[in-house]
Amino acid sequence: MNHRSGTTDGEGNCRLSPLPSDRYNVMAQASGFRTMGVSRVIVASGATRTVRMEMQPGVSLSGTVTDMNGNPVEGAVVGGFHMGSFSSGVSATTAADGSFTLDDLREGTYMLFGYHDELGQAQGRGTAPGVGASIKLTGGGTLKG
Repeated sequence: MNHRSGTTDGEGNCRLSPLPSDRYNVMAQASGFRTMGVSRVIVASGATRTVRMEMQPGVSLSGTVTDMNGNPVEGAVVGGFHMGSFSSGVSATTAADGSFTLDDLREGTYMLFGYHDELGQAQGRGTAPGVGASIKLTGGGTLKG
């Protein structure tokens, strides 16, 4: 799989070249804005292809992760999928008080997931923009063999 990255200039342009003929998924991200993407951009040999993306301000969704006893969990990984489109947002790691914030999201409802190596995993829901989402980990075990 081919991969290129670049930074926009003062006018918001970024040129990625040379690229082999192929089909590409193009993504743009910037702090404070939601990640944008265009799928299946076909680049032909010797041709220039222009992809225009208009960045939209992002919103945040925050909440807490707790263990089965309701204690805050530090170091859990939290992520989410926007319901309806199932586009993924950014992920975050919980602080000592179990809190997390997912930034640069598009507005809407998210299916959240939380995971910790020792305390298991769980799902929840939250709405962006919003606060107070809650994920309660279900516990974990060890598989030996």
